[in-house]
Amino acid sequence: GSCVPATKTVAAKPAGGGLAGMWQAAGVSVGAGGSVTLSAGAGQTWTNGSATWTAAGNASDILQGANCPLPGAPRMALIGRIGASGAPFLVGQQTQLTASVAGEIYLAPNDDWYMVWDNAGALTVSVCAGGATCRVDATATVPPTGSAASPVALAATATATSCAGAPTFEWDFGDGGPPSVEQNPSHAYAAGTYTWTLT
Repeated sequence: GSCVPATKTVAAKPAGGGLAGMWQAAGVSVGAGGSVTLSAGAGQTWTNGSATWTAAGNASDILQGANCPLPGAPRMALIGRIGASGAPFLVGQQTQLTASVAGEIYLAPNDDWYMVWDNAGALTVSVCAGGATCRVDATATVPPTGSAASPVALAATATATSCAGAPTFEWDFGDGGPPSVEQNPSHAYAAGTYTWTLT
C-alpha cells in the first residue's frame, strides 16, 4: 500500500513476565478497516533451546492451551494482534490483513510463557499500517492441446491495485525444463500431458 513501513525488533525472550509479557508493542497503530502488512523478511532466525527457527516457527511442534499467544500455531512462529486484548493471528514470515478493530499492533513469539528462558535472538519486523490493501488480479491463457515439439503460445495478464511495483511473471511449464520469467512465452513440449503453473 501507500504507507511508509516502520520496523520493530521482536525478542524471542520477552522482558515481561507471564503471557501478557510476551506481547511487544510495535509502536504503530491502525484504524478499523485499515490495511496492515507485517513482514519478518527472509534469512532471519531466532532460537528456542538448541534449535533455530524463522518467523514461520516449528511446524512439527504445534502449541495448545492457554499459556501461549496463539494456540494451534507452531512454536516460535511470529504472532500479532491489534489492541491490548485483540484476537491473536499468525504473522509467520509475512501477512496482510484488514483490521477489524482500531488499536496498536503487538507482536510476540509463539511459545509457552514459562518456557521462554531458553529462547534467544530477535527478528526485525516491518510494520506497515494504513493505505489500501494490495490486490493482484491475474489470468493465464494456454491452449488445451498442441503438437509435440511445436512451440505453444502461453499468455498472462496481471493488474495490480494499491501495490508497490509492477507484477512479475514466472511460468513453470511442468515438464522439468527451466522456468520462464516472460509474460507471454512460447514453449515446445514432448508428447504427453503436463500441468503448468503461473506465479
